[in-house]
Amino acid sequence: MTMHDAAPYLPHGGAMRLIDLVADDGSAHATIRADNPFLLPAGLPAWVGLEYMAQGVAAAHNLRAGQAGAPRSGVITAFKALRCAGEWLDPALGLTVSSELLHADGGHAVSACRLWQGGLEVASVTVYTKEHDAGGQA
Repeated sequence: MTMHDAAPYLPHGGAMRLIDLVADDGSAHATIRADNPFLLPAGLPAWVGLEYMAQGVAAAHNLRAGQAGAPRSGVITAFKALRCAGEWLDPALGLTVSSELLHADGGHAVSACRLWQGGLEVASVTVYTKEHDAGGQA
C-alpha cells in the first residue's frame, strides 16, 4: 500500500483540509490538528467524523481518477445511517478513514465509510455524492 500526501487530491485548503494522507487501497489518515475549526475544549464532536469520511472519500476518488493537482470537487447529496460510538473523538489519537466505493455512474457515487481511532471503529456512514460539472454546478 502506497501512501500519498492528500493535499493534491482535495479541493480543501488551510484548516479545512482535514485529511493528511490517502492510500492506494482507498483509506485515508488524519491528525486532529490544533487549528481544526471544529475542535472544542472537550475534544472533537463525533459528528465531525462525517466531514473526515467525506474528505476521505473525495481524496480516494481523486487518487483513483488520477486527479492530483486538479481535484474534482463535488457535494454530498445525502448520507444514510450515520453511527457514532460516542459523543467525542480524542484529539490525541489519529484517525483512519476506510471507504469502499459501492456504485458509481454518471458523476454520482455511493460509498460505505468507516472511521477508526485507536484501533476501534468510532463511526460509520453511507455517503452519496455528486461531482460538479464543468460549470461548477452539482
